[in-house]
Amino acid sequence: MEKLNKNEFLESGLLEQYVLKIATPEEEAIVEEYAQHFPEIAAQIKEMQAALEAYAMQHAVPPPPGMKKQVLSELNTPASASRLSFGTGLLIAACIALALTSFLLFKTQSLYKVENQNLQIAFSELETSCLEKEKQSEAIAQQLHILRAPSTKRVQLLGTANAPDADVAVYWNEQEATGLLQIAYLPPIPEGKTYQIWADVDGVMINAGLFNGENFDLQNIQFIARAESLNITLEPAGGSDHPTVEFLQANGKV
Repeated sequence: MEKLNKNEFLESGLLEQYVLKIATPEEEAIVEEYAQHFPEIAAQIKEMQAALEAYAMQHAVPPPPGMKKQVLSELNTPASASRLSFGTGLLIAACIALALTSFLLFKTQSLYKVENQNLQIAFSELETSCLEKEKQSEAIAQQLHILRAPSTKRVQLLGTANAPDADVAVYWNEQEATGLLQIAYLPPIPEGKTYQIWADVDGVMINAGLFNGENFDLQNIQFIARAESLNITLEPAGGSDHPTVEFLQANGKV
């Protein structure tokens, strides 16, 4: 017989024949060889045998009164004994086959159930990923819309003496009440600090949000109506209610 891999062996039906005791000596040797090399096959054989035993015990029917005496009487006749043995053997084989079929159907149903659960989980993860990608695409599309809009004003924020090389641009659109921040360069943030941007409205500094100084992608900031200038300061982590003017990093007129 051609050598089978493990999956081909499991699909060959030899396991079922082995458990049913209808395999040839050669087939029994093959099954035992695979069971020796693959612990999971040996475990499956034991599981199938246990299922057959459990099925037989569950469906055992007590013999009617007088059956024992009748059987012993029949056994005294060789022909009768032969017929009884043959009929009993067929009955046992049929019961075993039925039990094995029930067991295999149960196993198959369990496998399909697990596979279905795995597919549902995978689908849910894929759906979540698609929704996230969709949101990202919508956000990028909105940013591109603001950048291209004729009503968008580009505000250049220049570095102060605290950060002379700072280079930041803000795209400010009053019609759509939107602000986008684009960092070309800002000094690395010291530990325990954060960048915060402020809008100057009639001499009052209004918080327009905290932002990541190491993120060079477009970042949304809070739009503040009637802003006269935009200012970036270095603040304690978590931000401040009022700007720390001595740590002003960059500013520009709107």
